[in-house]
Parts: sequence; C-alpha cells; structure tokens
Amino acid sequence: MHELSLANEICNIVEREVQRERGVGALRCVTLVAVEVGDAANVEPNSLQFCLDALLSTHPFGRGRSTLEMVVGDDLRVSWFEIDDEPPPPAPVDGTSTYVLEVVS
Repeated sequence: MHELSLANEICNIVEREVQRERGVGALRCVTLVAVEVGDAANVEPNSLQFCLDALLSTHPFGRGRSTLEMVVGDDLRVSWFEIDDEPPPPAPVDGTSTYVLEVVS
C-alpha cells in the first residue's frame, strides 16, 4: 500500500509539471516516466512499478508506463518524463465507448 501512495504522488508531480509546461491536454501524451529509487529508500521496486504503470495507463494519462533506475542512497525522485508530440486519437464523438474484456481462466 505504501508504494501505491508513492506512485500516486509521483503521478501528481508529473501532472503538475506537464500542465505547467504544456497544458492539461498534454497529460494523455505522457508515454514514459523515469524514477530513481534508492536502495535504502524502503521501497519495493516491483510493487512501485506495478502501481505506477496502473496509474499511468488510466485517466488523465492513458498510455504511460514507468521505468525505474536503482541508485545508491535513500532518494526517490522523478528523474524525467517523456511526452509524445503526436497526441493519441480522440475518443469517439458519437457517445459510444469501446471496452475490451479479457477472460483468463
């Protein structure tokens, strides 16, 4: 649960910076967020990455993913993020939605 809170705060940081630099519409163009994780930061890297990827793949982002770089120390910081200049296609205007349901047995 600790990692979900950290992932949420990382997304908040990225959201603030993207909005400041490019506006709110650019959030759905975020494709990659790089985070430095210190080996003494008391963070489970796999759990953090799972939480980050889950948050970055939903609104307001939509298609982002994360990459973690393990470093020495107790720091946890957003080192950079990538924004695609080509925005994703807009949602359907006719009010329909597309859902994909995958059944795994």
